[in-house]
Amino acid sequence: MMKAFDYLDSIRAMEIRIQLKARQAQHLRDTMSNITAPMDKEQVSHTKNVSAMQDAMAMVLDLEEEISQLKNMLMKRRKEIMTILDQMKPEYADVLSGRFIEGKSTKELGNIMFLSMRSIERRLNEALDAFQLMLNDLIEHGDKPWPPPRITP
Repeated sequence: MMKAFDYLDSIRAMEIRIQLKARQAQHLRDTMSNITAPMDKEQVSHTKNVSAMQDAMAMVLDLEEEISQLKNMLMKRRKEIMTILDQMKPEYADVLSGRFIEGKSTKELGNIMFLSMRSIERRLNEALDAFQLMLNDLIEHGDKPWPPPRITP
């Protein structure tokens, strides 16, 4: 059974993966700009490393495809979560949205909602329980949310 916290937190995990893959792609682009043929007429080596540039280009294209897939999965997951949040009590939807969609800490949520940390944590736990019930209901009735993303490197 999928846990509500893990389901909601998967947004953060996907965003981190996207950032990591984007940094990797940028690093490869930077590497490709350093793989150039000598501009002077005197060549040190008679064998050109043409395959290094091709390999780097292929890796960048693969990473960009993975980034695109992750972004699509992230958008789909956000839509699924927002659909469930729209059906919840507003105070539960607010705390879950603030915590998992906007990435705010419980302290920040407390300041925004004028509630103590303890009240926010209690409301967050109640909201997670309510979200879990709705998620279980979706899974039980065949509208199963897609599983957590599994992209192999």
